[in-house]
Formats: sequence, C-alpha cells, structure tokens
Amino acid sequence: SQASGNVVRSVQSGVSSSRERRIRLARDEFMNLRDGLGLGDERDDLIDMATRFFTMAVEQNFTKGRRTELVQCSCLYLTCREKNIPFLLIDFSSYLRVSVYELGAVYLQLCEMLYLTENRNYEKLVDPSIYIPRFSNALLKGKQDKEVMRTARDIIASMKRDWIQTGRKPSGICGAALYTAALAHGIKCSKTDIVGIVHICEATLTKRLNEFVDTEAGSLNVKELKKREKEMQKRPFATNQTSNKETVHCKHQDRKPVNYGLCEECYSDFISVSGGLVGGSDPPAFQRAEKDRMEKEKTAREENEGGISSLNHDEQQNSKREPVYSSVSKSAKPCSEKGEGEKEEDDGEVSDESGNFSDVSDTEVDCYINNEEERRYKKVVWEEMNKEYIQEQADKQAALKAANDALNASSSNLPEHARKLVEAS
Repeated sequence: SQASGNVVRSVQSGVSSSRERRIRLARDEFMNLRDGLGLGDERDDLIDMATRFFTMAVEQNFTKGRRTELVQCSCLYLTCREKNIPFLLIDFSSYLRVSVYELGAVYLQLCEMLYLTENRNYEKLVDPSIYIPRFSNALLKGKQDKEVMRTARDIIASMKRDWIQTGRKPSGICGAALYTAALAHGIKCSKTDIVGIVHICEATLTKRLNEFVDTEAGSLNVKELKKREKEMQKRPFATNQTSNKETVHCKHQDRKPVNYGLCEECYSDFISVSGGLVGGSDPPAFQRAEKDRMEKEKTAREENEGGISSLNHDEQQNSKREPVYSSVSKSAKPCSEKGEGEKEEDDGEVSDESGNFSDVSDTEVDCYINNEEERRYKKVVWEEMNKEYIQEQADKQAALKAANDALNASSSNLPEHARKLVEAS
C-alpha cells in the first residue's frame, strides 16, 4: 500500500521517499528565496550547498519543533557566508517578515548542530568591503561609480587598522564609509538614505562617523587618503618569528605556523580582514576611556589650582589692606597724636583687628541709631499693625487678674494654715 511504501527505504539511496520529497520541496523553496532576494538566477551552486545543509539538518532532526522556513533561510544565509555573497541576515528576516533575532537564534543553533562553533567561533569574520558594490548600487540608483567604491574601500581599510571594525556589524562600517565617500565626491545624500540601505539606526551611523573623525585618516581628503592606502599596501606587515615547535592556533593543525601561530592561508585571511597590525590608532573604546580620564584629571587640577589661587588672592588682599585714617573714630583719635615710631608699631595691631569695626566712622553708626522722635513713630506704627495681638494679650492679662482676685477672695474665709498653703502654691 501507499502507507507502507512511505516507510520502506529505497535500496539504492537509503533514504525514505517522504524525506526525498521533503528535500525536493526544500530545493524549490531555496530557488524561490534566491529569486526573491535577487541572489542571481545562475547561482545553482548556492542552491546545491544550501540543500546539503538542509539535508544534514533533516537527518539530525533539527527541523523538529522549528519552523521550516526559518531553517531554510538559515541554511541559505550560511551558504552566503561561505561564498562571500553580500547579504545580511536582516535581508532574509525582512523577506520572511519575521524578527531578525528569531531567525538569528535558529541560525546559531544550526551552526552548533553542524559543529561550526568550535571555541564559540561560529564562522570566519566577514570583510565589510564585499557589501560596498551592493550598497553603492542602491544609493546611486543603479549607477556604478568606481571612485566612490574605491574611496569607501580605502576608508574601510583605515577603519580596520584603527580597530573600528572590531566587534561591530559590517553594515555600520559600510554605512559610515559609503556616506563619507559619497559626500567627498560631491554626491548629495542624507543619513536617512544610508540608514534605509544598510539597515541600521541613525545613532549607530553617527557613532561610527564620530569614531572615524577621531582617527588620523579622518582629517585627510580623497587624494591624501588614496596615497596613504597605497603606501600602507606597500609596507610589509609586522612579522613574528615563529618557531616550528609553536602551537598552531588556527584550524589547520597539520600545517606549519607562519606568524602569530597561524598558517599561511589563515594569516593571509587575517591580514585582509583586519588590515594588519601596524599603522593604526588605538581602539575607540580605549580612546574614550583615555579622554574621560584626562578630562577628570584636568577638572581636578583646575579645582585644586582654583582653590590655591583664591587662597593666595585672599592672603594678598589681607596683606595689602591698610588701616583707614580718613574717618577717625573716638577711640582712634589719641593714635593720631602719637609719634612716628609709635605709629609704626601700632600699624600691625590695627591691620590685624578685622572684626572690631575700627574702620567704621561714628557718623555712619549714628545713621543706624534712632532718635527719640523716630522711636516714638516706630512704636505707634508697630502698635497699629499689631492691634489684634495687643488686644489678645490685654484680655489674657485681665482674665488672669480676675482669676487671681477671685481666688484671693475665696481664700480669705479659709483657716490660716490653709490660706498659707494657697498663697505658697
């Protein structure tokens, strides 16, 4: 029967007919994805590799509990990474209209299943330069400007040496390089245009631009940047004399290490992706930390200098302050009749007396003291403003006096010892 035929394995292939049909349908879906994303109608090699990845996923029951379209997109994206096809994971998620994080989780699990996650290194790093032709084509509406692409690649190479690429997504690096190159060649574009092409937010683009401005290449024009990159390409990279007994750190354990524990192939890939180990600036995170540290030290130094300068200024003012003899007080009048020698001896004493109001004249003091008429007017005004308070106090005094009189009248009829006790209380 048909039901029994589905579980009977083919003698020639060793694969059940249901699995063959599933793989055949998956191949058709890969072709639809290829055409929908614009990977190229003639790229049958992508379909073959993605189909092999999906076949291994089916054999390991990886599709169980996961959406089939997510597994298929993960297989095709992994193929693009292996073939250096300039497509991002967000392109696949946008085509499927799913969250990029959901698709990314399935992709990482697929890499773990395929044993591509040795030492948590899922795959080799992507060179951001491979995305420049595609993004520039989208920005220029189909026109190919080789000068813009060349300048963008030079900027990316400079960013590699300046550690800007490290730990960052290639879309942000490409966006900053393409935006700078387009403006340098007189092409009018806004940050919004770049953001829509490379699928990043404007804050990320601004941060990459600020990091590039802080580097040495950020102050160069197009010709100077081009000349500098040619000189960097001719400069030999730093080499590390590696002995034959040193451990090989790359995946080719059977090969001889060349530099930094890497074989010749891996070292060449490292140089092309990272831009080399010489001729660059410090990492942006290190630059920000150093800048914050220097600003804090400068602020602390300015505060200390400000405190010391203000203290010195006060001391100079006190030392320069001389006693005022223009308006002589009553207590200072006898000092004017002293001799010159005695006056010089008293100068130090008068200058030290800063809190005895010796420099205030009697005329100025008399201005703050009220005479008889001013005191009378002030009393009348105060009584008029506090009439209610004065009346309340008078009523309280009258009530207290009446209570005392009543108490005295009632105690007059008491015995003498009781009257003395009341008076004592």
